[in-house]
Amino acid sequence: MGNGRLCLQFLKKLRFSILFFSCTGPVW
Repeated sequence: MGNGRLCLQFLKKLRFSILFFSCTGPVW
């Protein structure tokens, strides 16, 4: 039941990391 919340938190972290990487410079 609490898995959904964990997934959401993970997605938030992922989005933040993507934003951070895009700001620092494209790695791809």
